[in-house]
Amino acid sequence: MIAAAAFGAGGATHRVVEAKTASYTVVAADGGKLFTTTGASGAITFTLPAIAGISAGWFAEFYNTVNQNMVITAPAGLLVGTHNATATTATFSTASELIGAGARVTFDGAKYLLQMISASEIVTPTLS
Repeated sequence: MIAAAAFGAGGATHRVVEAKTASYTVVAADGGKLFTTTGASGAITFTLPAIAGISAGWFAEFYNTVNQNMVITAPAGLLVGTHNATATTATFSTASELIGAGARVTFDGAKYLLQMISASEIVTPTLS
């Protein structure tokens, strides 16, 4: 297994991909990983780490491979996404947009920035 730090440094050709079948609290050491929902039979919530434990440039990606809701939760008010600079959650729940919905979340030193990486051109997470 290649360390996430090596991937970020550009020296690796692979990165860690982890399937989660239940809700999961992401930790600082998970930086650079791609999390999927492969095998999940219910909604999955990914809770991002407290910002005190990470530094600018930390990121993780999330990709929904099943027909279930996927939620990304940040510390209160620290998630920036489409038309919302003070969100806490991004919920992927539109029935026709579940499989293939994905996002990269990058910490910029102050807030988490949500960038869509979906298979479809149109995916609409609900930010709240």
